Order: sequence, then C-alpha cells, then structure tokens
Amino acid sequence: FTAQGTYMFRNVNTQDIEGPLNAEFVAERLGAKNVAVIYRQDDWGMTASQAFVRGAEELGINIAVNQAVIEGTRDFRPLITRLRSMSLDAIYIALFYADAAVFAQQAKQAGLNVPMVTNSSLSNPQFITLGGDAVEGVYVPTNFFPGVPDPVVQTFMSEYRARGNDEPDQFAAIAY
Repeated sequence: FTAQGTYMFRNVNTQDIEGPLNAEFVAERLGAKNVAVIYRQDDWGMTASQAFVRGAEELGINIAVNQAVIEGTRDFRPLITRLRSMSLDAIYIALFYADAAVFAQQAKQAGLNVPMVTNSSLSNPQFITLGGDAVEGVYVPTNFFPGVPDPVVQTFMSEYRARGNDEPDQFAAIAY
C-alpha cells in the first residue's frame, strides 16, 4: 500500500520489515537451526511467511516445513503429528489469534514442546484469552506494551480505561 504513492504511509511495520527481525530473534535468542513455518493461506500469510523465510535462510536457518493453513482450521492434529516427528528448534506462526490459539492448545495436548514465535498480529489480549495456558511462553513481538512507565503510555492507558474499554491492544495504541 505504501509504495502506491508519495503521500501514503503506515504506522506499523510491514511483514517485509518484521519477518527478518523475527528470524533474527529465532536465530540469535533461541539459537534455532531447524524451524517450521505455519502461516495463513492468504496474501498476508504468504507475505509473512516469505519475509520470515528470506530472513531465516540468510541467517543459515533451515526451514524444515513451510505450511499454509486455511483460516478457521480447527483440527491441526495431522500437522502437529508431522511436526512432532521432526527435530525442530522452533515454530514460527504467522496466523491470527483465533487460529493460533487453537494450534497452541492442540500442540500442548500433543506434547509438542518446541518454542513458538509469532509476529505482532498476535499481540492481542484475545490470543491469551482464547489460548489460555497453552500460549504461556509463546514469543510475541509487539508495537505496544501497557506496562511501560512512560507518561505518554500511562496517560493513554488511563484515558482508554476511563471510556469503559477493556485493556487496549497494540492497534488501539497505534490509533491513539
């Protein structure tokens, strides 16, 4: 979208920026060498997957699986069984929160104990609400963290709550 004209802009990172940064995290912080990528089968998901894979391959990470899933998938068990049979160091999830929560729950039930890393699309309270304890420990980058003591952040939090809203997500903060 932003490449369409001089006066076009956005206030969040594109997947072309975020994907390689997430790959860098996976390589440097987790030491991962063998990674699976699970992504939404749509334009956004393909872009997220391609950007992560490009960054990962530049860092010497092997992409063992690069699997698209249809939005609304509720049975990830065949895919999880396949992933369990591999020697994975991490799983990169480019899904939205409803699907990612189901994936995490089923992975936990199946005993798939591999670190999971997402993109900022999952920086949403609904991911935690829907995923419960299955999403504990999932690495989720964010553009906003409500616990930052910065006065600008705390003013926003106070004003948001004063309007009777639940906890804000990154998109509410960016709009503010």
